Amino acid sequence: MAEQFYLELSENPVQFEHASSVNNVFFDEANKQVFAVRSGGATGVVVKGPDDKNSVAFRMDDKGEVKCIKFSIGNKILAVQRTSKSVDFINFIPDYPHTEFSQECKTKNASILGFCWTSWNEIVFITD
Repeated sequence: MAEQFYLELSENPVQFEHASSVNNVFFDEANKQVFAVRSGGATGVVVKGPDDKNSVAFRMDDKGEVKCIKFSIGNKILAVQRTSKSVDFINFIPDYPHTEFSQECKTKNASILGFCWTSWNEIVFITD
């Protein structure tokens, strides 16, 4: 009789589409969300957390490969890193337009290695 072993991290696991040539998967440790980004977001982004009520699905313009993607605390602002020099932001506040803006790294020769949200409207860039 063959035994099956697995590691259970939660009684309610988050299920998402696996990583492939057209689908990238990211994990946001602060919000405990999994992002499945298809075709750079053009054919859809699905965000799932430990609670099914927090699932979000949307599309965004394909402006290149997504290196990192995270929602601010409370899912109000989406941060998307596509290059080592800047991070794009998309407003997800209800009843406000989905305004997009970008923030470049302050130091010319520095590269953004990642970022962490510290509140719904504050972010820290990790640079080299």
